[in-house]
Amino acid sequence: MVKEIQQLTDTDIVWMNGKPEEKQTHLVVFNQTEIGFCPFITGMGLIGEEEPIAKIYSRLHAAPALNHIPEPVFPEWRLYQRDNDEGDRFFILRLTHFTDIEPSLEEAANRNVWIYSYPVIRDVLLALDPLGVDQLTYLATDTMSLYSTSNTTDSVEEGEIAVFDYVFKEQSPMTTGGRRINKDIVLPTPAWLFPELFVSFSSHKEIGAWVVLSSSSFALVDKGSIESMKGYCSEVLGLSCNEEKLDTVMSAIFDFSQHLDDSNPIDIFMSGFENSSHGGMFG
Repeated sequence: MVKEIQQLTDTDIVWMNGKPEEKQTHLVVFNQTEIGFCPFITGMGLIGEEEPIAKIYSRLHAAPALNHIPEPVFPEWRLYQRDNDEGDRFFILRLTHFTDIEPSLEEAANRNVWIYSYPVIRDVLLALDPLGVDQLTYLATDTMSLYSTSNTTDSVEEGEIAVFDYVFKEQSPMTTGGRRINKDIVLPTPAWLFPELFVSFSSHKEIGAWVVLSSSSFALVDKGSIESMKGYCSEVLGLSCNEEKLDTVMSAIFDFSQHLDDSNPIDIFMSGFENSSHGGMFG
């Protein structure tokens, strides 16, 4: 098959072997630059050795101005496809970079994030809708709790996974341990924007949309959260992880940290691997 290029309002999608056939599909999304790298490492384990079925480009992407050879950082988001243990089709969307988000709860922070994020997410979801995507799971960490000093917000505890249903929003999030979360949990973009727009734009009669949150810490690699999220993906989604891929990515992150002047995890989180000669190795 030959490539097919789909041009949307603010986004260009290169389907590597043409568009997939229409079939009921569950979309899993993760952002690879979250603190502790839990969604990134788990997500790469879910992808395993699969090649991308689509590359997603936009002028609104926060791609680096400089790059490296012979392992250049790729500027696009990547979409993968695999089946779960029951034979159900899953798309996995890897957000390789995202517009800069200041980790702050101040109202004056991040005023322009919507401008750069909404158009691309809208285009991607509208492109996937006719292919049969009727469920979405966004894998995230409880990052903003690290910056909250308010007693009106809650956090996900170590070893827990909290699940928020975006279709039935009136239901309080529940953790996998059975704890009901009654206080607010603060979600940054794009963790809330993907399910929000998916629910609004989906043409399917019956849909599902969830945000799956692990605990968060300033550890370089949050191994406990990774184990919890792997367990959720296996038990609930029927998606197992490629352990060899997990180990490879984890080792590369530790190796990457040695190339920074300051290996503080927040620096790595904010850089998104874009300043590293190892940036291309996760392709």
